[in-house]
Amino acid sequence: MNGLRDLLRGHEDAIVERWLEDTLAVYPCSAATTFGRERDRFANPVGHSLRSGTRAIFDALLDDQESDRLGHALDDILSIRAIQQLPVGQAVGFLFRLKDLIRESLNGTAGPRAVQADLVELERRIDCAALRAFETYVAYRELVCELRINEIKRTMPWSAGRVRHG
Repeated sequence: MNGLRDLLRGHEDAIVERWLEDTLAVYPCSAATTFGRERDRFANPVGHSLRSGTRAIFDALLDDQESDRLGHALDDILSIRAIQQLPVGQAVGFLFRLKDLIRESLNGTAGPRAVQADLVELERRIDCAALRAFETYVAYRELVCELRINEIKRTMPWSAGRVRHG
C-alpha cells in the first residue's frame, strides 16, 4: 500500500479539507460555516471534533490502523451526531464520500497495477469503517434514548408499580 499512500500523502490536506466540507454539508448553512471556520476547540467543540476526527480517520485508514485510533475518531464524530439526532445516512454517509474524493485526487495517476490493488484495499477499509460507524452510531442512539426514557421516568410523579388498573 506504500505506492498509493505516497500518492495520497501529496494530496492529503486537500482531500481532508474537502472531506470536512462534505461532512459539514448535512448541517444548516450557518452552522456549517461556524463549524468549519472556528478552530478553537472550546469555542467550537463540534467543529473541532469533526476536523480532528476526519483527519484521524483518514490517517488511520491510510496507515492501516483500523483499531483504536479509528475507533476513537469515529466515537468522537458519531457521539455528537447521535445527540444531534441526524438520520443514520447523514450520520455515517460521510465515510463513503471519502472514496470519491480519493479517486478525484488521483485523477488518473493511479495507473500501476499495484496502486490499483492498493486502492481496492483502501476502499475495503473504508467500507469496514462505515460498518463500524453504523454500529457505533446505533449504540449511541440507543444510549441517548435510554437516557431520555430514564429522565422521563425520573420526572414523573408516579411509578409504573403504583398504577392501578380498574
